[in-house]
Amino acid sequence: MPNPYRHRVNYCLQEAGRALQGSSPSRAQQETALFFLWRAWHTYLRELAYLLTVPDAAFASADALAQQLAASGRCAESLQELQALETDGWLASLQRQWQACIHPQDSTPRDALIAATPAAAETPLPELLAAFLALLERQRLVGEEW
Repeated sequence: MPNPYRHRVNYCLQEAGRALQGSSPSRAQQETALFFLWRAWHTYLRELAYLLTVPDAAFASADALAQQLAASGRCAESLQELQALETDGWLASLQRQWQACIHPQDSTPRDALIAATPAAAETPLPELLAAFLALLERQRLVGEEW
């Protein structure tokens, strides 16, 4: 049976790339790219669960997927890399940017909240996209070797 998630992940990443085209994407384009990056991340977690034959469930993080896998007495190196990136890496930056976008403080407009985040502390969206594409290429190559 073909992987039902691979195409969805690729589609989301393509849409994120389209939203970021141009020299200076608008705020709406950046939010669109952020949405598709976030969606690609969660779809990729489902893809990993499928490939690792973990019962279908919506995993909020690589850590949650690793815990489910460990409960069945297994582990996966690909998840260890993702867990590290979620803790202190570009995935952590993606998560912070997503939270700032969807859960703005009541008294602060969303644009002001996102703008209040120091630019140096967050990974720019084009870099997030490039890092995600590199991760997929690397992990899918390893997966094909199984």
